Amino acid sequence: MGITVGKKIGNSVQRNHVKRRIREYFRLHKALLPASSDIVFTAKTGADRLLYAGIASEIDRLFDAHAHEPESHLNE
Repeated sequence: MGITVGKKIGNSVQRNHVKRRIREYFRLHKALLPASSDIVFTAKTGADRLLYAGIASEIDRLFDAHAHEPESHLNE
């Protein structure tokens, strides 16, 4: 898993706080993810204002949207 938090988010303390919240989400939900998956997150402006519940809700929404997409046929 890769996490990118740009300098537009705030100072280093705020950026690290966002990274810790994202890592915590994956620590608590790692059983739901395939072991061979690569995931990269780029935090956008406003991420520093979200509490853990807000970040978790956004990540859940992303995974729900991805789960409902038609399967890619790139490997065929």
